[in-house]
Amino acid sequence: MDNDVKTKNNEEIAQFLNASDRMIKGIDVLWKKNRPLLNGHRYLKDDELSRLLHINRRTLQDYRNMGRISFVKLSGKVLYLEEDVEKLLQENYRPRFEKPWRRTGSKKHFSYYLFSYSVVPSSFAITHK
Repeated sequence: MDNDVKTKNNEEIAQFLNASDRMIKGIDVLWKKNRPLLNGHRYLKDDELSRLLHINRRTLQDYRNMGRISFVKLSGKVLYLEEDVEKLLQENYRPRFEKPWRRTGSKKHFSYYLFSYSVVPSSFAITHK
């Protein structure tokens, strides 16, 4: 059994202290980002939502004026229910689609070909000159 006194200069103790410091910093970051729930709901401020969506705050105001997004206004502060924002995003989601054309040829001359586009009749054909 080793009876040596371990000090902060010991490598094991130094690693433990460094790990503890990183953990405390991580907890501080989480604490600052965490928002308490209000009646089980989380709200976003105007500037937070504009940053998240990468849109201008004026655009959010236009969405409010058009009735596209629900909000709460208290003492001049605008709050958005996080669930409503998620619902709005889901309702306006457009899946990716395959382009009905592809570009071929050189930079000076290029043409577009239709391929597997269901709206075009099967007798329809495009010829390349």
